Amino acid sequence: MFIIRGHDFNNKLIFLAYQFLLLMTKNKKKISPKSLLSLTEKRNIAIIIAIHNALNGSPKSKEDLKEKANDDLVELDLPLIEDVRTIEKGISTIETVLEIPINKTGSPRVYTYENKPVSLVHKLFKQAQLEYLITLYDILIGLDGLGLKNIKESVYSILSEKGFDKLEELKFFETDGVDHFPMIQIESHPNFEVFQQELFLDLFESIQQKVVLQVEHEQFNSQKEVLHFSPFLLKQYNKRWFLMGFDHEKSHTIHLGLERIKRVMKTEEVFNEAEYNMFFKEDYFEDFVGVTKITTEPLMTIKIKATNEQFNYIETKPIHQSQKLLREESPENYKVFTLEVIPNYELKAMLLSFGSSIEILEPESYRKEFVGELQKNIEAYK
Repeated sequence: MFIIRGHDFNNKLIFLAYQFLLLMTKNKKKISPKSLLSLTEKRNIAIIIAIHNALNGSPKSKEDLKEKANDDLVELDLPLIEDVRTIEKGISTIETVLEIPINKTGSPRVYTYENKPVSLVHKLFKQAQLEYLITLYDILIGLDGLGLKNIKESVYSILSEKGFDKLEELKFFETDGVDHFPMIQIESHPNFEVFQQELFLDLFESIQQKVVLQVEHEQFNSQKEVLHFSPFLLKQYNKRWFLMGFDHEKSHTIHLGLERIKRVMKTEEVFNEAEYNMFFKEDYFEDFVGVTKITTEPLMTIKIKATNEQFNYIETKPIHQSQKLLREESPENYKVFTLEVIPNYELKAMLLSFGSSIEILEPESYRKEFVGELQKNIEAYK
């Protein structure tokens, strides 16, 4: 019997193993997820799939199965089978672990499945394992454009075979009658790279498991604090990663830059969907820019005047989804537009970055605040 990292095939780890298996058989050497499986584990899985494919056809001898497996191993640059006992182990794994009956007839003996065709998807995956795959697919949709198309297609093929045929339309998925929101939200970035990868994966797992954390966080003044924290979302903004969640001591949502997180410890507590929905609804990000939501500030309509050249840029890369051009107030030499947002640091920093090419018109209170910031800039150069 073949073993994958101390676990047999009837284990939730199989979604990783089978994902790789599909990549090997469908995409050959385009992707090689070295972090998932060792060389021996990859070879064992390649042998299993080769035997499985052969048994779905006409009866084969052990030598025939060895030849078929070696053909696949050559394509994958994996060590070839020299001893037919390796094939015997593969047959034993299929019979005893996957519980697929095999006919053994004739002399010399030949092998084939009793009931053909046999789908490994239906044999390997239980509902809990499919939930892992749906989560994985949810991530891959969020990471579109990052060179993961082949992986996404492989995962999709598994889910489609199990009846999940409208995944592209799903905004979130269901398990046990409870809606779950996406757990990763990022900006599209061609040079995407996750720093502190181990921390990132630990945090994602904590979000998935709804585990309350003790987070050691270093503030910008170098002071450290330990937070009792429910993690809800990993979000990328302005080329930085943030962990969004609920601070139990302060009783409100906060965001933590991943580079400022020094240590994470899981507690025995879990948070539930009701707690999540109280503080972090689906439309949480709709009324502000960036990651800082100031709940004490009301929604504000900000009217802005911009040069034509600057507005052409702003129009192609909107400041916020509420951005609206006021055509009746926009003559040929400039444009006027509005934003419906809760003002915060990120919005102010973005508007200041446009320099003299924009002017805040309304409300007067925000215009004065903006003028005050510009005066500070002038003072810094005196």
